[in-house]
Amino acid sequence: MASLGLCEVTVAACDFNQKVNSVDFTVVVSPALIGPTGDSDSVIAVYREPDDFASNVSFGRQVTTGLPSGSGEIVDSSLGCTVRLLQLPEEGGLDRTGVFYAEVTKNDIITRIQSVVLPKDGNTQTT
Repeated sequence: MASLGLCEVTVAACDFNQKVNSVDFTVVVSPALIGPTGDSDSVIAVYREPDDFASNVSFGRQVTTGLPSGSGEIVDSSLGCTVRLLQLPEEGGLDRTGVFYAEVTKNDIITRIQSVVLPKDGNTQTT
């Protein structure tokens, strides 16, 4: 004979218009597959809403080996939203592959999004 479990469900009112402490941003990696040469326009971009312009953006690597040589940040306010770019120039070679992150801090809340940049040839290096 089958038995039926009993559960209690509570429904509470929710205010969807209530402001929460958050930051709205998008991370784009272009291109996500790179070779040892070429792809000198490779970037990791963080797009933020104008309301979140006061938030701080930082880039890094999951494994603390530092960012690739020649990498640098650029702020481009010519778009409708704010964007901060981490350039991954060709001189970094395959050191431009790996797990990177973009971290946004606003009102003492830190949000991190990780992205993976892979080599075009499909070979991965292990350390």
